[in-house]
Amino acid sequence: ALLWAIYLPAIKLIPQVSGELTAALAVAVGMFLFLRARRLARTRDWLAAGVIVGLAILARSALLVMAVALAGGLALEWLKSRRARAVSPALTLRPFLIFCVAVALTLLPWFVRNYLVFGRPVIGSTLVGYNLYRHNYMLGLDERLRFVGADEGEQVIRALLARHPELRGTENEAEIDAVYRA
Repeated sequence: ALLWAIYLPAIKLIPQVSGELTAALAVAVGMFLFLRARRLARTRDWLAAGVIVGLAILARSALLVMAVALAGGLALEWLKSRRARAVSPALTLRPFLIFCVAVALTLLPWFVRNYLVFGRPVIGSTLVGYNLYRHNYMLGLDERLRFVGADEGEQVIRALLARHPELRGTENEAEIDAVYRA
């Protein structure tokens, strides 16, 4: 960790990768806390795991899949305990509920912000459409399967937006994302 902290090429890269490093740290800590919560079955561990997984999602929205997978595993464990009747179903439902509520409460400000800014809930990133268009526009061309650099990407995006005279220039991220996705 010390070498990574003082390695100059990595330090120069940090502003470019935005949330990846934060998300990676949160995933590692979140998984540690999740496994610890499963072993010790303490409420505070389930809460901590949920909050840290929620923070990972805030750093990188794609990690929402991780929370769904972890919650899904807890739900399956609850269903299994109901069938086996070896353990009280309430005991296995409790971790699921605590974890899900902790994740949801951590994400709530993000959902509220998105609703207030965009007028609708936005799950994930408003950059998905941009990335899909920028890296896949060439599928209709003869030259396929190559990386689209920043300069070429900017030209392609400008050309796409120029083909949409209905755009006012005041669109928010979610509205522009819809143009890219279309």
